[in-house]
Amino acid sequence: MTATFDSSRPERLLVMAVVVGALAATITDWRAVVAVTVFAALVYVGFLTHMYGDLTGSAGWPNTIALAFAAFLGRGQRWIRAINATG
Repeated sequence: MTATFDSSRPERLLVMAVVVGALAATITDWRAVVAVTVFAALVYVGFLTHMYGDLTGSAGWPNTIALAFAAFLGRGQRWIRAINATG
């Protein structure tokens, strides 16, 4: 039985976005958050949208904006917590 990968399945993107957002909220260094987000985008496009690590083509790349948005929300939540802790 072979696995079929379909880029139209949103649950894969949702799982990746939740993980990226949670890591962005817990990791202290912003550069590490950028690295995690880029790595998640490459894994999503290379292995979850395409097969065998193929990063070419336009399928999957527009969906990675959701990963960047999740990282932005995670960092924003962390920033707000830091402001409330000092205020």
